[in-house]
Formats: sequence, C-alpha cells, structure tokens
Amino acid sequence: MQVSGTQNITYVQNGPPPPSRRDGFAALANDQYATAFTVFGALITQQPGDAELRLGLALTMLQGRHPCRCDVRTLKLVDTHLRAARTMGPRHPGPSLALLLLRDAEMFRWDAHRRRPTQKDLRLLQRVRSDTAALLVKHIPARESVLWQELAQVAEAGTPGPRPATAPARRSPKPSRKRNRP
Repeated sequence: MQVSGTQNITYVQNGPPPPSRRDGFAALANDQYATAFTVFGALITQQPGDAELRLGLALTMLQGRHPCRCDVRTLKLVDTHLRAARTMGPRHPGPSLALLLLRDAEMFRWDAHRRRPTQKDLRLLQRVRSDTAALLVKHIPARESVLWQELAQVAEAGTPGPRPATAPARRSPKPSRKRNRP
C-alpha cells in the first residue's frame, strides 16, 4: 500500500519556555527575589557578558534591604557583579551608580556622608534612564545618600538627568586686585 501526501511533524517542547530577561526584571519589580535570582542566574550562564543581567542579579541579592543590613559576604558578591557589569557595559551608568550608592551607604555607617554629588556623579546622572533610576532607588534604599535623592528625582521626573538646581554651585570669578594708578 502506498500513501501519498505530506506529513506534518510538530515537535512539542517539554516543560515551560526558558526564562527571559523580562521575567527576571518582572520578578524583581514584584519583590519576588527567589524567582529573580533563579532567572538571572540562568540567563547569566547563557550570556555572561550582559551588564543589565548582572545589575539585576546584584539588586536581587540585596533583596530591597539597605546595604548596611546585608552581611559582608552578600555585599562582596553584589560588589563583584556590579564591578563586572561596569566593565562590560561602560555606556550603561546603572552599575556605576549602584556601586556609588553602596559606597555612600558604607560611608553613612561611619557617619562620613557626602554633602553633594561630584561632577562625575552628575555626568552619570545625566545619562541614566528613569526606569533604571527607579530600579536603583527601590532596591537600594539608601535614602540618606545625596546620590539616592538625586536618583529619586530622576525616577520621579521620568526623564534622564538631575534637575538644574542640583548642580554644584560654580565659583564666581575673583575680583581683580589691580589698582588704578594715577
């Protein structure tokens, strides 16, 4: 017996689809840290050079806690991921700003906090997207940091960059000391 025609073969994938970047950031946004940790961990093994994934994993490891409330081992791992992310994606200011927030929190622990952001900090703030600022503000709650306060303003405004009033004051030129001689 001979059969003519075409045969359609459909392969059925067993199990759920692999996790995506969107799944990881959605879990992080909903404070589902265990899920976010699993998703980011799986994605980083597939894409080890992705700066955003490392930032997401670092924020997940903090679990929305103030850095001073985290143990030293966790902070070292967070620091390692943020430093790696900073070197992988130098155009993405999120990891650098997160590292600065961690430093500010450490300084606050020893009562040595900064009074205003540096010029370098302001340049980073001008490049950060408002969604990244909101992510950092939510998951690194170092409210005493002037940098955190600037990021909160960026997140609220929905646009990158600090408000003009936050820029450091420039020095006025010194008056001339030349005397008029007759």
